[in-house]
Amino acid sequence: FPYMTLFRSDLGQLPDAGSLASVGGQLEANLEKDHLPLAGPADNWAGLTAPVFTVLSGLAPAVTGPLRNRFELAYHSGLGADAAVAAGRLPSVARRAGGAATFEVAVSAATAARFGLRPGSRIQANAGTPLTLVVTAVLRPRGPSPTFWTADGLLAAPVQETINDNYPPIWVGGAFVGAAELPLFQQVFNRASMNAIWSFPLATGAVTAGRAQALSGALTRAATQAGLIGNGAEPVSLTSPVAGVLADFVPADTAASSVLRLLAVSLAVIALVVVVLGSQLLARRRRAELTVLRARGASRAQVVLRTLRGAAIPAACGAAAGTALAVAVTPGHADTLSWWLGGATLLAAVTAAPLIAFWEQRAPGKRHGSRGSDSGAGAAL
Repeated sequence: FPYMTLFRSDLGQLPDAGSLASVGGQLEANLEKDHLPLAGPADNWAGLTAPVFTVLSGLAPAVTGPLRNRFELAYHSGLGADAAVAAGRLPSVARRAGGAATFEVAVSAATAARFGLRPGSRIQANAGTPLTLVVTAVLRPRGPSPTFWTADGLLAAPVQETINDNYPPIWVGGAFVGAAELPLFQQVFNRASMNAIWSFPLATGAVTAGRAQALSGALTRAATQAGLIGNGAEPVSLTSPVAGVLADFVPADTAASSVLRLLAVSLAVIALVVVVLGSQLLARRRRAELTVLRARGASRAQVVLRTLRGAAIPAACGAAAGTALAVAVTPGHADTLSWWLGGATLLAAVTAAPLIAFWEQRAPGKRHGSRGSDSGAGAAL
């Protein structure tokens, strides 16, 4: 499934390939302001598509029926980069003779196979003006843009359409014209019925679940703002398959995240309880040692620091190992809550034992001195 951003608009005043590219540059600049992850200029392309017209002759007999087949012509700026010439050469010449027009065209390998076309084939058609389409190239897909061949399926391969239930379906195909043919292309076809298209594929490889909502918001802003490219200009409307995917994904991810966050907090609470219990056992184990230190004149602060050194080293080693394991298991999916919970657990592991020791050594004379006095009296007796 190709991730892409497509803009469509009635043509208006776009007379040549340079104008299409210029408008595309303005649109790209607007998209960059919305911080959309654009794949880059090498993947962008612009196009101009005319409405379908009737084919009179020139197709293989096997696809010819009682109803006329149809064809469309389109210009795509990335033809040289996104299509490899399997036979012939790219189209470059269009001419008008009297009331008729002739265009050189390139077709996909699937179109050529279905209609029996090859370089030199001539198709007669009628688009309100008599047309002759001279096939100069058979193309196969290649190149960086994932949307070049998927944006308009008719250019990739013919499709069947049912016009009348009493007749067999007709075939509808498409072909490319070259940039040099655009002036006559727009004279033959009504520009008000043509569509201009600009494709800006998105680089979604670095988009994580946590960033999906931000991307959805950026696409929403682009839909209402990015297509405004000038005073009095007709707005360019945005369509994107990614927006539909995100519209379904973001609510589902939010619901799942709530459950996962509750589970993470529950596990963190259990971890804190285990850490506190372990710290209490550690403090009890070292009670005699700490009591001796207090008896020799150590302050409570010195006892706490000694306990802190004993707790900090294993806690730091455990935290480093746990963090490394978590990052390795879930690369690129960091969650702020997980860092806060991990930090709280580490803080508890470092400070719990010293705080317990501090509390137990709050009054050594009363707790431990009295026991020492009783022992001394027994020995005297």
